[in-house]
Amino acid sequence: MSLDFINELEQKVDALIGAVTTLRGEKEQLLSDISGKDARIAELESECGRIGGELDSIKNDAAGRQGQIDTAADRIRGLLSRLEGIV
Repeated sequence: MSLDFINELEQKVDALIGAVTTLRGEKEQLLSDISGKDARIAELESECGRIGGELDSIKNDAAGRQGQIDTAADRIRGLLSRLEGIV
């Protein structure tokens, strides 16, 4: 083998080593980014569950208040019909 060929192979090997090193660095950065995103997803899922619970509580409270409003409206209608009978 000629010296030029060996030099060319050495340059190619160095380029490959550099590319592998760069790719490993990029891989570690991507894994770190993914880990951060996974943590944020967990936070958002937790918040979503909490908000869902609050929404259910608000719905139940609203239903209870609607029942109270309906009862009051029925009583008012009854009073009005009693008044109409008197007048």
